[in-house]
Amino acid sequence: MNRPDFARWLRASAVLLLVTACGGGGGGGGTPAPSPVQATAPSITAAPAALTVDDGAAASFSVTAQGSGTLSYQWSRNGALIAGATSTTLTLAAVQFTTDQGAQFSVTITNAAGSVTSAAATLTVKPLPVTLDADLPDVVQAEAGTSRSFSIAARGSQPLTLQWLRDGVPIAGATSTSYTTPKLQLGDDGTRISVQVGNAAGAVLSQASRIGIAAGKTTVIVTSCREITQPGHYVLDRDIAASNANSPACIDIHDTSDVLLDCADHEIANATRDYAHAVHVTHSERVSLRRCRVRADWNELRDVRDVSIIDNVIKPAVPSKPSIFNVETAERLRFAGNQLTGSYQHVYASDSTISHNRVKTVPTEIVAALLTLNLGSNNRVTDNQLDGNWDSSVSGWNGADDGIIMADESSVLVRNNQIVGVWDCGIEWMGDLNNATVQGNQISRAAYCGIGGWYFSSLHDTKFLDNRVERSGQLFSLFRAYCLRPAGWDPRKLMPADTVIRLENNRFENNRFSQPLSGPESPASYFNFAFAFGVKEACSQGYKDQMPQPSDFRLKNNVFKDNDFGGAQRQPYFDGSMQGAIVDGGGNICKASTETAYPLKCNPPPKP
Repeated sequence: MNRPDFARWLRASAVLLLVTACGGGGGGGGTPAPSPVQATAPSITAAPAALTVDDGAAASFSVTAQGSGTLSYQWSRNGALIAGATSTTLTLAAVQFTTDQGAQFSVTITNAAGSVTSAAATLTVKPLPVTLDADLPDVVQAEAGTSRSFSIAARGSQPLTLQWLRDGVPIAGATSTSYTTPKLQLGDDGTRISVQVGNAAGAVLSQASRIGIAAGKTTVIVTSCREITQPGHYVLDRDIAASNANSPACIDIHDTSDVLLDCADHEIANATRDYAHAVHVTHSERVSLRRCRVRADWNELRDVRDVSIIDNVIKPAVPSKPSIFNVETAERLRFAGNQLTGSYQHVYASDSTISHNRVKTVPTEIVAALLTLNLGSNNRVTDNQLDGNWDSSVSGWNGADDGIIMADESSVLVRNNQIVGVWDCGIEWMGDLNNATVQGNQISRAAYCGIGGWYFSSLHDTKFLDNRVERSGQLFSLFRAYCLRPAGWDPRKLMPADTVIRLENNRFENNRFSQPLSGPESPASYFNFAFAFGVKEACSQGYKDQMPQPSDFRLKNNVFKDNDFGGAQRQPYFDGSMQGAIVDGGGNICKASTETAYPLKCNPPPKP
């Protein structure tokens, strides 16, 4: 071997010897094999989030997770597996309020090392508000003895609820998309039919469709003042006026039925004497008086049933005096759409409607109220515009004492009336007021109070809701004056004796008071049922009322919630007699009280 080859051999042998010495080669002392990689269980890095979407819209939930190997996904709804929902995203094409609202969605992620389940994400589905495809017609005509049908089509999230109303009062059983009236009579002239459609988003009230009873084919032309004692359709073709001071009225309808008197905007007048009657209707039923200009100090209905007085203009014979429209004993009376300069009053009326009238009295004489309801039940006073014509002077009262008076009325509805310019209260009651609803009324410039009652006052199971009072002395004023009346104290001696004095189970909610007329030291409202037991002068002189005992008072469970008494006056005053009678429903706004055990928590007024 030559020298270069020998050198190469020597180096290779040295490397081999070195490897052998270090344990190399194929022997058991070689480098160990690497350990297998440890698998990691899944974990969630971005969990599904709660969603809020509109009814009918799409909703998508997604998740982000990490972990070794292949991750698999399974979505669940309210704990039940959703077939085919095995990706990182769950998409619902069109959610429904009725089936999907509040549903909870979660996802379970799995690999070879384990699994993890997300927290549930809640789906909130916002219901679509109700919309009406078309409203009801303004006016529909019908002949006496026929029926009329109404229908409505509405959209919005299901389920929809429907309620048909007659003069604002629900009609029993009328809850479908259509409604057919019973056979209509002249007493139905001017009836307003509407429908309320609601769902979880709220309710929509249709416009009211007014029913007009058409005149018959045969009419009697009226050319002068006269009696009407026979059924028929009567039409004025001129203005008429009474000339005989001894006649009961220019138009005297009595002891008859099924009479329509259409004045066609002509006048009926009687100025022969003080308080002479232009219109007098007695002992009659199914009568309609419409489109008349009536000029007299006094007009009267007595012992009537199913009578409509609609769309008339009623003024006094002497401009400085109020014209009084007086009703005694009526059932299902409708006094609607009239313009009256003076005052309306009824006694012993039931199931009657006083609505959509404009009443304004004269400033030169005082009237007790613009609308007075006495000793009735199930009456409705709605959507009237009432002006007492008070000149805002406290040096001498003028115009109307009150806007509306209710004296011993039960189950009365007083809603959506506008009352201005009275020098006592916007709405007042006397005697027992029970099962009533006083709602949505707007009262302005009522010198003493917006709403109140004191003479023989007993109040129970009544709701005062959503009323607005401004520029008045107080929002509410409730106390008790006088004692217990004996049986038969009323004109017809029909009323039972007073046996208990109640302020019980009433609700005062979401009423608002602003711009008070009284000073900052006056209370925003006044509640006081303390009584001077044993003091003879505490009783009245005219009713022979008897002194009550402390056990005759029932004062409890009067709930106050979400009322705004304002911040310009002191908090409402509750006498010690009210202890335990007031329930704080929360949300009331008033000045904070320093009194111990004051019954309401007063939230501060919002800053302007």
